[in-house]
Amino acid sequence: MEFSEILKSIESKSTKANHELIWAYFFIFHLNKEKSFDYEVEEGPNDLTDVYAKSKSEKFPVLKLQLTWAKEKDFSPKIVIKDLKFSTEIILEAVKRKYEKYEKQGKADSLNEIILVIQGDLPSGWDDLVDDKKIKEEIVKYPFRGIYYITPPGTKSSLKDRTPIMHNGFVLCFKEAF
Repeated sequence: MEFSEILKSIESKSTKANHELIWAYFFIFHLNKEKSFDYEVEEGPNDLTDVYAKSKSEKFPVLKLQLTWAKEKDFSPKIVIKDLKFSTEIILEAVKRKYEKYEKQGKADSLNEIILVIQGDLPSGWDDLVDDKKIKEEIVKYPFRGIYYITPPGTKSSLKDRTPIMHNGFVLCFKEAF
C-alpha cells in the first residue's frame, strides 16, 4: 500500500491520536521499504508508548513507538540555503524532554524497548545539511532503542521565496534500532 493511500484512510479524523498515527504510518512505511520488514501500525497508547507496530508475518518483534515534536526554530527567508546548518539543539531538546518524562515516571529502565520518533517540519533538502556527528555522540548516551527524525510528505514553503513546494518526506536515523 502506498503512503498516500494510508493517509487517505486516516486523515478524515482530526484528533491527536490520528495525527500521531499519520506520523507513525510514515515511519513504518519507511522502515518496511528500507529494511524489507512487514510491519503494520496499531493503535494502543499505554503508559510507555503512543503506537505499536506488529509484523504481519510475526517474523519480527513488536515495535514500541513514542512520538514527540521537535520545537523548531524560526529561520529567516533571507538566509541562503547553502549557509544553513541544521540546528541539532531541537533534536537534543526533544530527546532530553522525553527522557526526563520517563525518568520522572520511574520508567527510564524501559527505554531500551522504545523507538523515539521525533516529528519535524523541515523542508526537503535539510537532510543533506545535517551535521549529525555531534548529535549522534550525544544521542547514543540516551537509552532509547532507536532515535529517528521524520518529516512526512507534503507541501512546504521554499526557503528562498516561501513558495509552496512538494516533497517526499524523509527519515533521519540518529540512533539505529536494528
